[in-house]
Amino acid sequence: MNLPKSARLLFVVICSLTIFAFGYLSANVVGQRTINRTGQSANTSGVGLISGDLSQAVEAFQKLQQFYLSPEKLDKQAAVEGATKGLVAGLNDRYTNYYTKSEWAEIQQSNSGAFQGVGIKLMPSDDYVVVETPLVGTPAERAGIKALDVLLEANSESLVGLSVAQVAQKIRGPEGSKVSLKIFRPSTEERLDFELTRSQIDTNSIELKKLDSGVYQLIISKFTESDMSEFQSQWQAAVNTIAQDKDAKVILDLRNNTGGWVVAARYILEEFLPVNSVVLREIDRDGKEDTISTTRQGSLLKNPLAVLVNSGSASASEIVAGALQDYDRAKLLGEPTTGKGVEQTVQNTSDGGVMFIVFKKWLTPKGKNLSQSDSLKPDEVVSLQLADVKANRDPQLDAAKLVLK
Repeated sequence: MNLPKSARLLFVVICSLTIFAFGYLSANVVGQRTINRTGQSANTSGVGLISGDLSQAVEAFQKLQQFYLSPEKLDKQAAVEGATKGLVAGLNDRYTNYYTKSEWAEIQQSNSGAFQGVGIKLMPSDDYVVVETPLVGTPAERAGIKALDVLLEANSESLVGLSVAQVAQKIRGPEGSKVSLKIFRPSTEERLDFELTRSQIDTNSIELKKLDSGVYQLIISKFTESDMSEFQSQWQAAVNTIAQDKDAKVILDLRNNTGGWVVAARYILEEFLPVNSVVLREIDRDGKEDTISTTRQGSLLKNPLAVLVNSGSASASEIVAGALQDYDRAKLLGEPTTGKGVEQTVQNTSDGGVMFIVFKKWLTPKGKNLSQSDSLKPDEVVSLQLADVKANRDPQLDAAKLVLK
């Protein structure tokens, strides 16, 4: 996967780029439009781009060369990468990140071909790696692993201090093999143990299930595929099936959906909202506001609709849920969402690395900008506990079915 020098991305999670523990990473692209923020005419040497210059870092490296006990350990490239990470980390912005050439190569390798694993996305958080979200229908989800669970051990081996790529390597493995995970759950302050059997992971974005009483559960696990046409094809196949049932009621399940393309989010909303409905507002650093509206006539404009969300719902899934809530088109059920209200631009660096830089914020049609402390709130809060998962219960889905009845 070769990224253009400037591409607009909307990511859902703390690290802006998340690697599946089974060896898959999904870049959640926002739209097909690009903007030029490469600064091709600017001074790209690094000197003069910030107040003062970067000579202090050069001086520090020279002193290490002169005095450090083991100078053979000094690696100029590693020093540059570390300095870049420090520069980005100094912003204290969890959605602006830098990935080295080797980390990006690991991501690209993980993004190709078939893969086996437990089905979780990972993200960094200080000295720990945290579960961004479990993927729908995977061993991790079935076992009850949740978004924001902190990974402590894999097969009794500590994961503290490791990178996302290193933790992914510890967890992934062949189908049928087992991995034991020890996690800490901040919401309940519990330490929990899981033994998971790795399996083949199906990464299709959309799944349709017909439930009782003419209710259809339409699960969207992410708003992206290898290209937009593939996503649209999956969506239209599901919609065509629903449209054949004149009494169909729809549960749009966006739980643990960490986002994807804005054009994909708009495409979904066009199925349920009239043409020319504003679904998203974007504001850049100069205060300029753009709006994104529906452009096509959907097929499910009058079908009763309920939407499921949870703490793993973010980004593009929040765009969809937020618009449907603002227009009173559907009732939201479940738990509060992630609260990611910003967009990133992707920038390649000369050393082969990649930077994800926050450059816009987005708002719901009524003007709400989401944040971690002020995310989307369901109209009806319904929790899903570990005991429910172990007992094969889904009170959130049951609540949605009850609303539609």
